[in-house]
Amino acid sequence: GYESGAAAAAEMIRERRPQTAAALVPLVARDDVSPYALAGYVPTAPARGTEAMEGQLARAGALFGVECAPLYAVASGCTGMPTPADLVGAPARAVRRSDTGRILHVTGLRYEPIQTERGLDLAKAILAGGMATADGALVLRGGGVIVLRMRLPLVLRPHGDSSPVQCYLCSVVCHDGSMANSLYMTTIRPVCENTLAAGLAQATGRERTAVGRRARGTTASEDALVRGNAIAFRHTAGAEAKIRLAEKAVSVATERFRLFGERVELWARTSMSAAAREAVVRRLLPATTEAKVHPTTEANRAKLRELIEVGRGMEGIRGTAWGVVNAMTEYADHYTRLRDQSPDARANSILFGRGNALKAKGVEIIEEVIGELV
Repeated sequence: GYESGAAAAAEMIRERRPQTAAALVPLVARDDVSPYALAGYVPTAPARGTEAMEGQLARAGALFGVECAPLYAVASGCTGMPTPADLVGAPARAVRRSDTGRILHVTGLRYEPIQTERGLDLAKAILAGGMATADGALVLRGGGVIVLRMRLPLVLRPHGDSSPVQCYLCSVVCHDGSMANSLYMTTIRPVCENTLAAGLAQATGRERTAVGRRARGTTASEDALVRGNAIAFRHTAGAEAKIRLAEKAVSVATERFRLFGERVELWARTSMSAAAREAVVRRLLPATTEAKVHPTTEANRAKLRELIEVGRGMEGIRGTAWGVVNAMTEYADHYTRLRDQSPDARANSILFGRGNALKAKGVEIIEEVIGELV
């Protein structure tokens, strides 16, 4: 009807903000304010198999269906409450939750939504094959984005750092059109819940890489593409094809984590002088002119300087590039100013929004400063 169609769609469009989905970039989250806790769900202990995954999705409220509904516009000349005769079919449909009716996306007439269960097909194959364990799930933007986190049996141990870095794949199912359904490679430093995926993207390159090809006549089509730390894949019907693709995706992730480990080791062994650290602070939080820095900018800089010295998990890495990376990510996740202060908005910022973009910029700046030191 009118209220559940055009009006709700208009409201959704007004609220829509640009989203970047090139990669999950560094996210820092202390145990009490991790994106999972912010979304109202605390991850359980890692568990194997698809039953564990389904239990975590259920606790996160992610097991709902999506459906398409027609949108209508009110014909010109209608002055009161529109009747069916006053409604004109629009060349679009609304993608909505089948349980609550909440509109998640407006799309064309030919679009058919992919259900959450199907969107997680590759994650199921990875878990069923014992290649990873599921340890958390969350729902963002009212069901527009669902994230399932899977831990791989890989650990990085940077020089001087007493906290190991664990390797993860995040399976993202998107119902609101803001990004592709993909697997995202990321890492987490448990001592402070630092997740460093922007560094993973920079360290391993942003080129598009095919993951497995299958021939159809004389034409080869790609099963999956890797861009930075994201693996976009085709949905396949055959069980064997899913297993092969899952194995290839994990193989690619393993190699990317190896390369990322080399970069982290470089960061951990690179000392940064006070002048170099200050250069990072000023480039990440620039002022219009250094002769007269705005009080808000100076306050933000002071907080970042503080985190570089006494942020979470600095023991053993203080004064190194690795320490600056972790301080920068903590600042981006917990001190980035947001107009919407809701838990959902903060979690979205950490994973995909403003905090995400700031962390990507921070890793690039740190790499630039390191290059200037050589």
